Amino acid sequence: GADASAEQSGWVLRAEMVRARALVTKGEPERALAAMEDNARAAEELLTREGVRHQERVYAFGALNELGISLLKWRVATRKPGDASDELARAEQVIARAIELGEEIVRERPDDPTTKQQLAASRNNFAGALRRRGDYQNAAAVYELAREEVAALVREHPASLKYQIELATIETQIGLSHAYQAQYEQ
Repeated sequence: GADASAEQSGWVLRAEMVRARALVTKGEPERALAAMEDNARAAEELLTREGVRHQERVYAFGALNELGISLLKWRVATRKPGDASDELARAEQVIARAIELGEEIVRERPDDPTTKQQLAASRNNFAGALRRRGDYQNAAAVYELAREEVAALVREHPASLKYQIELATIETQIGLSHAYQAQYEQ
């Protein structure tokens, strides 16, 4: 609430993300999305407060990112370009906000590989949203930026399987984007 410290509010964001994931696991994606929407609003409110530290900003980034990805997964009914919807626009908006916040956090702590990886994953999801809208040129540019960011992490941390998997995921999405473009632009 309004009387909670920024740190307490950050922990609440984290707990609510865990609760939303539990709702997904229980097979209740609509309740999970509602919880994620509430959490994203709480994250934005937290970011306006004085005394917000790095960790609370990271939790807010996570809350926004999870909502955007979940909107793409459960609310965007089509993968066919040109069938853009309000749901797709909302997902793009939320992911774009997450990217903006992630970029700020990475600028503050450029040595934090976890946030860099999360930012690249956000970019990958944003590119997927652009692809679904049929904006292949901008999707390609965003995919390439995400690929470059994660490739750098793989070079810096060659033993980290997490970064290798993220790079493979982005490469797969790039391939899918080419396939979608070939299929729908015939």
